[in-house]
Amino acid sequence: MDQFKLAAPGEGLVLNIVAELEYWAGVVAGADVGVPFDHVVPTIKFAYDQYLLHHEAGLLNLLPDLQEKYRLSVEAARQLDGQLVETIVRHAWRRMSAG
Repeated sequence: MDQFKLAAPGEGLVLNIVAELEYWAGVVAGADVGVPFDHVVPTIKFAYDQYLLHHEAGLLNLLPDLQEKYRLSVEAARQLDGQLVETIVRHAWRRMSAG
């Protein structure tokens, strides 16, 4: 997949956010999320940020604090329902892990 690549040693992962947002535009268009795509973008970016920061610890270790991190990270007017946030985060993590 071309959504991310390993950077030079010690530099972590690099995410192709343009490719990922194109992918997610199709996902959101095919699902009934109840809000426009641009309203979902901050949550998608949050999901990838969490992966890039915490992928070594694993998603299950992140989930207990996910809602609080989300509340503090995403502008209140753009926050989505908690179940939808978790679904997006899980999907993004699966996608990155498959790469």
